[in-house]
Amino acid sequence: MLLCITGMPGSGKTELARMLGHKGFKVFEMGALAREKTAEAGLVPDEKNVGSYATRHRMELGRDIFARESIPLIKKLDGKKLAISGARSKIEIDYFKKNLPGLITIALTAPAELRFKRLSNRGRKDDAQAYDDFLMRDERERSYGLESAIDDADYLILNNTSNIEDLDHEVNQLLKVIEDGERKKRRE
Repeated sequence: MLLCITGMPGSGKTELARMLGHKGFKVFEMGALAREKTAEAGLVPDEKNVGSYATRHRMELGRDIFARESIPLIKKLDGKKLAISGARSKIEIDYFKKNLPGLITIALTAPAELRFKRLSNRGRKDDAQAYDDFLMRDERERSYGLESAIDDADYLILNNTSNIEDLDHEVNQLLKVIEDGERKKRRE
């Protein structure tokens, strides 16, 4: 099963990826690739530098550059159960679907206030700590085409609670739906 996770910052992509990892999925995090590329460029991978680098990298090399750079790394994972976390646009997802047949997309959504609270508590260097910075990050992510990726997703999870068990329950139900759907497709 090939899954691709998308959603606004703080919507729960990292948590969903962690859960899938515990369920036997190999996980590739696109955000980690962006932070790594930022560091390779000699910059501290904080919120400002990662955002600036990612924007410039997309402008110079194409809006699907991170997807193109990810494919060889993803193919090395060579797993029957694989999750790609952090696609930022429909263009990236379309590139993945072209190169990874059978890819299923999952979008997570959550209210802005809850997303900001999660990011503030997470403590990663590239997370905004001020609400204005958070809003600017949301705008930057939207400029990549993130809303179209969310709108076009195969499945949607509303992650509007701080209770991790609720998300785990939603994920388990969704995986069952996907597995049942795949079985039905194979029988047809």
